Amino acid sequence: MKVALLQGGRSLERGVSLRSGQRVTEALLDLGHEVDVMDLGPELVTRLENNRPDVVFIALHGTEGEDGTVQALLELLDIPYTGPGVAACKRCMDKSLAKYILREHSLPTPDWVTYSEAAIRDFGAASTFGAAVDRVGLPLVAKPASGGSSLGVKVVTELEQIPNALITALSYDNRALLETWINGRELAVSVLGGDALPVVEAIPTDSNAYDFEARYEIGGA
Repeated sequence: MKVALLQGGRSLERGVSLRSGQRVTEALLDLGHEVDVMDLGPELVTRLENNRPDVVFIALHGTEGEDGTVQALLELLDIPYTGPGVAACKRCMDKSLAKYILREHSLPTPDWVTYSEAAIRDFGAASTFGAAVDRVGLPLVAKPASGGSSLGVKVVTELEQIPNALITALSYDNRALLETWINGRELAVSVLGGDALPVVEAIPTDSNAYDFEARYEIGGA
């Protein structure tokens, strides 16, 4: 099979994507597939049209690769690709939207408040931080509304820490969540072709939080 593998991209998770892409490429080659490795850039559409792969394996992380942007482009080019479709990507990449959908379907999710950079800068929303704490409690977690790999995530234990935590989160996205801290287990369930794979638990070695270092450094979890 002729596979185009998309890796890299322009998000802050580029390095993680390159590592994923390398491992996937090695696995595909071992299985006897022809692999054409591609990065996001101005020549992407031309390369895809000229090479016409049987399928695109998306090994991108973060914005553009997981938010439906690339998926919509591939659908326009009529090229099959791995992973969820455009609508699912858009719903899941936006944590606030995903949580509203969970609530609408009576699925439990920690309480949260969403702040936009504009609301804080232009509308005086910083004066509502106390009300946010009343809703979600302390400790809480500040995180970008989009993105992954725990980038921009801060645990907040005092009201006075919220401004700096939001500054960090908003440096990764123009919206951020303040969410109730859940002291629980980190579980992952992959779904392949509609079938759920076994549950995997990640146990951080030196931290209570499954942060970037715990995720990607050797021995971190």
